[in-house]
Amino acid sequence: NKTISGLWCNTDEDYTALIALAESISIKDLTIEIAEGKNIKGGNYTAVIIGKASDCVMDNCHVVGSVIGKDYLGGFAGFVASGTISNCTSEVSIQGANYIGGIAGVVTATITKCRAVCSISGSSDVLCNAGGIVGYSTANIKECYARGSINTTSESCYIGGIAGYNCATIENSYSSVQLSSTQYAAGIAGYNTGKVDKCYASGDLSAVLYGAGIVGYNDGES
Repeated sequence: NKTISGLWCNTDEDYTALIALAESISIKDLTIEIAEGKNIKGGNYTAVIIGKASDCVMDNCHVVGSVIGKDYLGGFAGFVASGTISNCTSEVSIQGANYIGGIAGVVTATITKCRAVCSISGSSDVLCNAGGIVGYSTANIKECYARGSINTTSESCYIGGIAGYNCATIENSYSSVQLSSTQYAAGIAGYNTGKVDKCYASGDLSAVLYGAGIVGYNDGES
């Protein structure tokens, strides 16, 4: 295993991460620790490892620290298109506007056996999707766990202990996340158009419109 310690960045530029853009690469057995008292601070697509990833593999990686940005923020990646994320852990504090997740902001990649301990704060003039694992998901999430807190103050919010907005399948996953939203909040998915199966959630939640233990608003299967 390799460890990178003392990483930090202070900018307003997009694609701020250890790797700004990545395509068809594998990252395995890596730990990154952000410098004490510092952050990974950027614009859109800000994360610890990859700003925007396409067809990448991340396995047995671990990140610890703080991320600050705008849209598409995550512990591992801001946006992940295809590929896989597995056996990874994230211990992060994230502040941003929209599409925020303890692992990734938006994913179309499968996530398996990942864990996130997160403190997420989302605020936007219009929309915020935030989740303990992912903010917005169109790919399957399996055997994942999240704990911590998510607080959003946007006009329209979708937050969940696992996914803020889910369009795929979440199964065999668990969350213990304290949730506070101006609209939709739930222990697994704030808004679901996919499938939620064999999941469990605990923790306090507050939602002005739709709040529930598993799914805030269900337009799929649960």
